[in-house]
Amino acid sequence: MKSRTATLAVGILLLVALVVVAEADTDAGDVAALGNLYSSWNSPAQLTGWSASGGDPCGAAWAGVSCSGSAVTSIKLSGMELNGTLGYQLSSLQALKTMDLSNNHLHDSIPYQLPSNLTYLNLAKNNFSGNLPYSISNLVSLEYLNLSHNSLFQEIGELFGSLNSLSELDVSFNNLTGNLPFSMGALSKLSSLYMQNNQLSGTVDVLSNISLATLNIADNNFSGMIPQEFSSIPNLIVGGNSFVNMPASPPSTLKPPLEEPQGPVSAPTSPDTPIDQDDRKIQTGPLIGIAVGSIAAASCVLFVLVFCLHNARRRNDDEISEPKDLVGSLAVSIETASSREVLNNNHENSAVATSDLQHAGKMMMTPDRVLHDTTNGSSTAKRPKVPVTVTSYTVADLQVATNSFCEDSLLGEGSLGRVYKAGFPNGKVLAVKKVDDSALLSLYGGGEDAFLELVSNVSRLRHPNIVPLTGYCVEHGQRLLVYEYVGNGTLRDVLQHCLSDDEGASKKLTWNTRVPA
Repeated sequence: MKSRTATLAVGILLLVALVVVAEADTDAGDVAALGNLYSSWNSPAQLTGWSASGGDPCGAAWAGVSCSGSAVTSIKLSGMELNGTLGYQLSSLQALKTMDLSNNHLHDSIPYQLPSNLTYLNLAKNNFSGNLPYSISNLVSLEYLNLSHNSLFQEIGELFGSLNSLSELDVSFNNLTGNLPFSMGALSKLSSLYMQNNQLSGTVDVLSNISLATLNIADNNFSGMIPQEFSSIPNLIVGGNSFVNMPASPPSTLKPPLEEPQGPVSAPTSPDTPIDQDDRKIQTGPLIGIAVGSIAAASCVLFVLVFCLHNARRRNDDEISEPKDLVGSLAVSIETASSREVLNNNHENSAVATSDLQHAGKMMMTPDRVLHDTTNGSSTAKRPKVPVTVTSYTVADLQVATNSFCEDSLLGEGSLGRVYKAGFPNGKVLAVKKVDDSALLSLYGGGEDAFLELVSNVSRLRHPNIVPLTGYCVEHGQRLLVYEYVGNGTLRDVLQHCLSDDEGASKKLTWNTRVPA
């Protein structure tokens, strides 16, 4: 009897368990993730059916949620007046394919853990800030990404190397800065790209090999040349930049000229006032005087121009008769360079080699900075073409060494671009400068040949106060210079005693050292 009772009790318990399982249609991880979202949005009443803890999103039909079996596959809550953040459990939504949270009031940064199987992500028209999270690079199935009309800033990282399915990308109307990432050139299926109204700079060469149907890069700080390949893009908008070959504006509509009357035209005369021969002679006199005066004035102007050209040619001949090798015999005045660097310190933090301070007032300058100062105002002079002898690096090597040029690797920013710390597998540490194309254009005329000439020139500079150039990279429209790394701080650190006693007690300059006799 007792055994029958026990068997019956076990059967009842099993039946209850089966009923509970049947009612719990949604995966527990999905339930927890949606509950965390609901709490992060301050439990809005317009999300009917939602709960901060527990519940069954798939079985109870939560607002905006769609499922396949027991897994949440879609969240569509556009324009629902949601206010809050995206929580910290989105990565638990393993089956989520579509997430549309556009046109709300969501803020803070986009989480670094996003659902890995997303194909559609729309976070447009919110108040998100910060940068684009690295987790975007792991969304290998992503086909549509819209982050427009937010407050995103900083540089765009190397996020697109694995996004082979992405067909539309919209990051317009943000505050993104810096050059376009190399990995953007790997977006083989991209057809529509919207990047207008940001602060992006550099060239757009990385986009030249993408078969785009729509490209809008208006109102940025792009420079250089518009690639010839862009001419095949049906919908192209590039205005509001500083391109050298900006398309000309359409000609203005002109009114057709008035139709001239046929036959000779006679001057209107009054029948009561006949014109005699003496009047005509009086009228032609001033005309002859004006013509003679004009010829005399033109002769004077021509004489002045010939005189100026003659003097200018004579000065050029004098300069050519005394050749100067800008690179081979560059004489650097230590006092002048030091004062100039102090004045320009807000623009470029040059590394300072002060380990023993054996030369009072000396400082380390990058070679391109020296060339920039010495060639200022004379960029049109003829420059020698010599072979490049320093090491050529690949973009991939420098990306790995600088951790994709992330902010943590940033050492400083100067007049020619940003400088990043680069660590290589063999333990060697170097400094990599991303040359800004607009600066290169103003100094050397722009283009790959100009950059290689810059590399050739600076690689031959030798001076105790100049950081040696060890390599370069010119790929995918990017120009990079590689220097030896000097880790003793900046000139400002030394002058302002910013270094701690442990780091740089020997680097603090006394007054007598700063002002030599």
